[in-house]
Amino acid sequence: MRKKILLFLVALTATMWSAAKAQSAGTVDTSWGTNGVVQTAIGSGDWIADIIQEIATYPNGKIIAVGSTKFSTITRVALVRYNADGSLDNTFGKSGSGQLVLEDETDDDSYFQTAADVKILEDGKILVCGRLFDGKKTKVLLLKFNDNGSLDTSFGDKGIVKDEFPNGGMALEKMALQSDGKIVVGGYHQDNLAAVRYNADGSRDNTYGNQGMCVLIVPNSTNFSFAKSMDIQADNKVILGGFYNESSIWKWVIARINTDGTIDMSFGDSGIKKMSIGSGNDYITAVKVMPNGKILIGGHSWDKNPPDMEYSIAFVRLNEDGTLDNSFATEGKGIIRKKLIDKYENYLTDIVVNQDGKIYGSVNVRQASTDKNDIGIISLTKDGKLNNDFGSNGMVITDVIKNSSDESKSIALQSDGKIIVGTLAFYGGKGSPFTLVRYHSDSNVGTDTEEVTSDIKTITVYPNPTKEILNIAINETLNSYKVQIFDMAGSIVMTTANTKTIDVSKLDSGNYIVKVICADKQVFVSRFTKK
Repeated sequence: MRKKILLFLVALTATMWSAAKAQSAGTVDTSWGTNGVVQTAIGSGDWIADIIQEIATYPNGKIIAVGSTKFSTITRVALVRYNADGSLDNTFGKSGSGQLVLEDETDDDSYFQTAADVKILEDGKILVCGRLFDGKKTKVLLLKFNDNGSLDTSFGDKGIVKDEFPNGGMALEKMALQSDGKIVVGGYHQDNLAAVRYNADGSRDNTYGNQGMCVLIVPNSTNFSFAKSMDIQADNKVILGGFYNESSIWKWVIARINTDGTIDMSFGDSGIKKMSIGSGNDYITAVKVMPNGKILIGGHSWDKNPPDMEYSIAFVRLNEDGTLDNSFATEGKGIIRKKLIDKYENYLTDIVVNQDGKIYGSVNVRQASTDKNDIGIISLTKDGKLNNDFGSNGMVITDVIKNSSDESKSIALQSDGKIIVGTLAFYGGKGSPFTLVRYHSDSNVGTDTEEVTSDIKTITVYPNPTKEILNIAINETLNSYKVQIFDMAGSIVMTTANTKTIDVSKLDSGNYIVKVICADKQVFVSRFTKK
């Protein structure tokens, strides 16, 4: 059946925005799921204990969510994949359920296993990092899945890596991928910031640091420092962000690690940048390396001591060498602090940056009137000012489930610019299923009103990022088509026809959109980064 759809492309100019669309930015997309919310109960019984930890999106708008589910006293890794419209993807998981739980596959007697982060690889396979705990020691857990959710048996031991470290183990929080396919995971070892590198096949890379691990001791810390987020630069150096304790106060810490696992002494103060944002406890929860090499840091900062517990959301941007970028934020100090709700708690959980540099942070706020959490989003322009085109002065608060406590966990963008927030939402006294909320955005992604005969198709481009050649992999036989490449301003910078191999070496470094238009009106859309 012919179905008219709007193709999601880069807006050709800012003037293409309609007033109605601008007004909707930051509102929940009530056309999606049930009034903008999708919930999936993985476990069973009187109390559902499904904890979503991270989400990621595909170029075709599909969403993968990872975390854990609990059966009796046993907690296991759980994955759910959704179509772009929020329905369960029946091409994924056991028996086409869209869900996957690792019950006996890990062959481990640990009673706690959880996924912490997820990456979608260029070939469509799925890489998950997490941790397992057997009551004595925390171990690294890496999992690789085929596109349909089956374990990729070419990775590790039948798709699974369980790695053990002495003296307390390694607790994973995040994961980053090098351009050569190697995997770097970050977290903490013996209460110190740490990173471990694995080869693409899942074996530990013992050429990295000391037996594959780099441990960072923060000067003047009281032996407590934790990495909670990480990202990777174009040169494969790793940025770790977290917090450490000094004189009973928690402070921000950012560190950079060379590709050989040594501390990069050219960054900050001998490889480590320590920061106090406020007068009390400060916590980093998100790190993002920008396309220009600058480093965006997000977290929250203590405003008032207990019992009031007031926190502000905080963003900082650093130059490549770890110095404050004074061009960021209104005050010109490289730092911005804001509250979604006054006189109470505001916590940042994750950040995402769209293609024109706008920043979106998922937030938890505790409402004083109900003493329950609601989720929120704060948005900044690329220069660190509140994005007044989004929500109310750049901020929105959403009570996902009435009379419940909701907590955001992760934030991601779909290919059309819509915002997805992965959420922990308790409902009806029955527990916490995986929960997603979708928002309209003011992203510089507009619409092309060209009519087509079917839904937008999946397209893969590789390598991504690329320096010279971009390959387009379309799983169909196409006889006649043209290819357009758009820059982030919406201008067509290249047009070709009937080729799946494109020389992009003359393009400037940055992000681009690829649009393939077929003679039969099919359209394929994807994104890539030119180094």
